[in-house]
Amino acid sequence: MLVGSEVVAVLEFFSPVALVPDQTLLDVMANIGTQLGRVVERDRIAAELRRVDVLKSEFIANAAHELRTPLTSLLGFADLAAARGDELGEEVLKQVMDGLGRQADRIRGLIENLLDLSQIQQGRLTVRLLPTALGDAVRRALDAAPPPEGRSVTVELDDDAKGVADLQRLDQIIVNLLTNAYRYGGPSIKIEATAAAQSCSLVIFDDGEGVPDEVRTRIFEPFARGWNTSGAPGSGLGLAICRRLVEAFGGSIDYEPAEPHGARFIVSLKRA
Repeated sequence: MLVGSEVVAVLEFFSPVALVPDQTLLDVMANIGTQLGRVVERDRIAAELRRVDVLKSEFIANAAHELRTPLTSLLGFADLAAARGDELGEEVLKQVMDGLGRQADRIRGLIENLLDLSQIQQGRLTVRLLPTALGDAVRRALDAAPPPEGRSVTVELDDDAKGVADLQRLDQIIVNLLTNAYRYGGPSIKIEATAAAQSCSLVIFDDGEGVPDEVRTRIFEPFARGWNTSGAPGSGLGLAICRRLVEAFGGSIDYEPAEPHGARFIVSLKRA
């Protein structure tokens, strides 16, 4: 069954006796196939539209939730400062202002992620691909996102690991992966950059619980936050954006469970 030149299904006819079909019968069969093909394609499009509508509804609900959470905290801090600012000591007031800043940063980060994802999905993302040293990118990312208290990072960087990437976007990817490791991983994180003949790889390990089997197939989808996220801030957009950015470089990003436990994210790029 054809829709245009595309085969969308196969229809088989059987006869109890062997016969050579004449042209009229062939024309009838072709016409039936075309009509049924249109029905199959229409059902496929309708199912896809329903799927997209569900995803859109989930996207809006998740975005609203992720914005509401820090906004509620921000308003709480602001109300406290407005109502009791004169009574609060200098140290408490500083904590309130720090809280305001943190929640404002969360909102800004979510909005930036939403804008990035929107650009990517509309095909409007532009990248400037250049030879890039992975080791330098890792060092910049660690400067921008140093390990918090209780976390440590070790690095093994091959100086020959140079890939084709957008410099700013590669930094964004590494910071996203590091932040995920800080939030959801264990106390020890390791970063490796290695070079092969035609490619180079950046691997970020952590020794946390890893990602459950039922979640692995969707961890690179928007708002996929289905494991070990209790109390951990985050939009669930980071990995989705990472994947689309890496693919824009002509590379790939994958997840593997670490041994004996933990998570292992591998970014593979064309070697420069």
